[in-house]
Amino acid sequence: MNTQLRAWSIGVLEASALVAVTSVPVFVNFYGFRVFELGKGSLTIAIALLAALAGIVALVEGRFGGMRPALRQPLVLAALLLWVATAIATALSIVPSLSFFGSSARAEGLLALTAALVIFGAVAAVARGEDRRRRIVAVLLAGTVPVALFALTQALGIEVVPGKVESAGRAFGTLSNPIFLGAYLMLVLPLTLVETLRAHRAGRLGLTVALAVLATVQLVGLAVTASRGPQLGLLVGLVALGLGVAAAGRRRILAAATVVLAAGVVVVIVLLNQQSSPLAPIAKAPIVGRYAEIGDVGEGSQATRLKVWEAVDRLVKSSSPERLLVGNGPETLKYVLLPHTGPYVGGKGQSDRLVDRAHSVPLDDMVSTGVVGLAARLLVFGAWLFAATMGAGLLPGRSRKKALVVLLVAGTALGALAKLVPQLAPYGWAFLLPGMLAGFMLYLLGAAFITSGDGEPDGDRAQTDSTAGPSVRDVNVAGPALRAANARLLSTGLLAAGAAAAAEATFGIETVVTQLVFWALAGMVVALALGEPAQATTTEPRGRGARREAEPEPGTVTITWSPGGAAIGVAVGAAMGLLLYDFVLYGAVHLPAALPVALVLAAATWLAGIAVATSAGESGSAAAIAAAMTFVIYAGLRGVTLAAADDAAVLYAVTVVWLLLLALLAGWIVRDRFARAPVISGPVAILYPLLAVVAAAMLFTVAVRPVQADIYFQSALANFDAASSITDEQQLEIARQRYAAAETLFDRASALNPREDTYHVKRAEAYTMLGSMSPDLQTAAHWFQRAQEEIGLARDLDPLMPYHKFNHGHMQLVFAQMVDDKDQRARFAADAEVNLQQAFDAVPYDPQVANELALAKILQGDYATGVSVLQYVLDALDSENAMTYKLLARAYAETGLLQEADSAMQRAIELGSASPDDLVALGDAARRNDDLETAVHYYERAISQGEKNWAVFFNLALMYRDLGRTQDAVETLTAAAQLAPSESELAQIQAAMQKVLEDSAGIPETPGMPQLPPP
Repeated sequence: MNTQLRAWSIGVLEASALVAVTSVPVFVNFYGFRVFELGKGSLTIAIALLAALAGIVALVEGRFGGMRPALRQPLVLAALLLWVATAIATALSIVPSLSFFGSSARAEGLLALTAALVIFGAVAAVARGEDRRRRIVAVLLAGTVPVALFALTQALGIEVVPGKVESAGRAFGTLSNPIFLGAYLMLVLPLTLVETLRAHRAGRLGLTVALAVLATVQLVGLAVTASRGPQLGLLVGLVALGLGVAAAGRRRILAAATVVLAAGVVVVIVLLNQQSSPLAPIAKAPIVGRYAEIGDVGEGSQATRLKVWEAVDRLVKSSSPERLLVGNGPETLKYVLLPHTGPYVGGKGQSDRLVDRAHSVPLDDMVSTGVVGLAARLLVFGAWLFAATMGAGLLPGRSRKKALVVLLVAGTALGALAKLVPQLAPYGWAFLLPGMLAGFMLYLLGAAFITSGDGEPDGDRAQTDSTAGPSVRDVNVAGPALRAANARLLSTGLLAAGAAAAAEATFGIETVVTQLVFWALAGMVVALALGEPAQATTTEPRGRGARREAEPEPGTVTITWSPGGAAIGVAVGAAMGLLLYDFVLYGAVHLPAALPVALVLAAATWLAGIAVATSAGESGSAAAIAAAMTFVIYAGLRGVTLAAADDAAVLYAVTVVWLLLLALLAGWIVRDRFARAPVISGPVAILYPLLAVVAAAMLFTVAVRPVQADIYFQSALANFDAASSITDEQQLEIARQRYAAAETLFDRASALNPREDTYHVKRAEAYTMLGSMSPDLQTAAHWFQRAQEEIGLARDLDPLMPYHKFNHGHMQLVFAQMVDDKDQRARFAADAEVNLQQAFDAVPYDPQVANELALAKILQGDYATGVSVLQYVLDALDSENAMTYKLLARAYAETGLLQEADSAMQRAIELGSASPDDLVALGDAARRNDDLETAVHYYERAISQGEKNWAVFFNLALMYRDLGRTQDAVETLTAAAQLAPSESELAQIQAAMQKVLEDSAGIPETPGMPQLPPP
């Protein structure tokens, strides 16, 4: 039944979608350790919790009416099957908690998929009405503006936020990676183009120009990413769009032009990859030059991708039948793929960047959710393409429907046959979606060039164009024919977006934003397939005070109002406010461009909001006023929060609650007002407060606390780094205060997010650094013990991660090298070897692990085994590993093979990785073995290469003294005195000089004997 609460709940469903698709892409948490995905994922979950609560209330108030038609939709069934497959894989996962919550780096567990599917359900439920549907499309378009424009500032070299996140060679906007940004813009661009086409057909020149500018911004943003996968995906989408529009209007000329242009692009790409090509001059040009590298599978990202695909194929072949069926669980690829990869597949040393994605969605599904999940994913894409094709009016009869189904299935099966081709077999799973797209494109070609047999002629006649609708100037006067035409045109855009998504998924990675937008668009596909809902009796059709905005007479300025326009403005204003959160950082160094860029992006977003509100048939002035007010209020709220709390983590929590309140407000604005309807129905309403309490508890547990923990952790690292950089004795108290603050923040972060093993790893690294800097061995031992305790906690949280064992052994190895006593050093190295051997057994192809294992052997005096491990690295893993050569030089120096040591060190120098410190390390190794001549040799080489550390000169002088080279000792001590950083070191040098002179009593003093200054 219709109740006022149900009406508000439905309004909140729409508003949740509006706020999600505008805010999540824009949101960046520069305050945190995980800047991008963790915050975006948490924000998506927060909004989805509100939408889920509203959906439950709406279903209960409506007595679960209207669910049966939705459950008969193939795309809905495919989505449910994907969720079930993911849930089963999570329950049986090798790391269930990680598969459920998702990693902090990717945020792509079962919880994230559930949140995205909640938004899918919300859009599917509310977008059946044209008004709501057009508002969702409008904010989707507006949300791309700040993201794309920020990417342009990056491409122009304008630095907005200090730190490494601004140092990428290619633009990534607010999405952490150029590929992710490209995929996001690729999904939305087809909708921008069909909205532009719709405005053009309606004769609205100003709106057409505004939308064309918006499309241009998106295209340029996609271009500066230089990401081939999304750009090729867009090409596929544009071909589908061109053929779809041509088929709908029976425009063979347009279809032929689309095919010719697509073929031309393919020819250009092929020519770019030919050595003697007429296009060779542009093969090195920015953006275009990236396509000249496609054919080179020996290096670059394409080589890495193929290596990962080969590793996935080996993994699948070795999987047990049950794992092949249900997978290993989401977010587990980095564990199960390790034994099947090779050197440097995950970057320069797998410990720096593990392979946690296969760079192909079907392959990721095969590993994480098994055959069932992969089948569900293929059904999702197939059902999307089928439903959108039907919505576009391109499936006029049963025979056409059967033909499309057959072509989709046959194309997918043809792609699967790639497994039977020896050269393609390792990459066979990646051909499934291209095969499906081939079948789909074949159908569109047939639909575009073959008449339906109804006897009507082909041509470009406007009156027979099923996507054009009546030629009227005021598109707000939406009669049934015009609404149907708009729905068909939007379906054509969704058809193109689905084709683009399928193409990009072959090479891409699913992220929080792309998953959110993908499922929001999928919900729109379902809504269009369900058709317009039955009209309920209301006092006013579109809400209190609602009225369509009629186009004003030329030369007049009017201020009008519509609830839908205000709702769009609230969503756009939310995105504008987040720009202040993103770039105007509290407690950080403000770069000159930060505030100007934030304000310019906000202004551009505001203008886009007006344009898209007008395009949606809503009041542009209402959108403008609501967006400006929302932005200003958040700016004030931000200032008050920071003044009162002095805590960025509190600001994040306030921001999340603010966005949820905006969704509630916008839902209230766009709600329907039912005549004489009760406020609430039945006694079951007593459960609603309980549901709200549960939702609030979940909100703070899974959406707020993890990000707050991340903020505190990053602040702890900042305090620790600041304290460690203090060398002035007069500021030691400040350093102690900084260390104490860091400890408190570390503890707070771990308490808020006890699942995060990375916190303990980084804390252990910090303690290791303190131990390395300690002035005495006892203090160093204390800090190394603390480090081992932290890495032990990390191992307990994630026992399957071999790099925790590696880190443990590494810390023990660092401490061992600080010990002068041979026996003690060998004992500590033996302890390190245990952990390093375990890591090496898990990842025998990582040169970094092998090198450290060899060093542990060398420190124990087992030089033969150490050299054999290092030779294995050079022979089997990396023949140009500079660290391996440096360790070889050390092993040879320890055994007195000076010529071999020099040769190995020279090779390291040629590889550009040797430094004076490395030569000093060789000298120290020889000195500990009492080979002073060799030690002096390396110390002298270090000084000749620019070594300026007073301690090196001091130690060299002592070795000169022990070798009886008194004059050299005195001269070197004099040089050390000139480099001494403080009076205490100078006093130490003075004492050594005195001892040298006393020991050389039989040597006559010369006038040239230096006089050191008093300490």
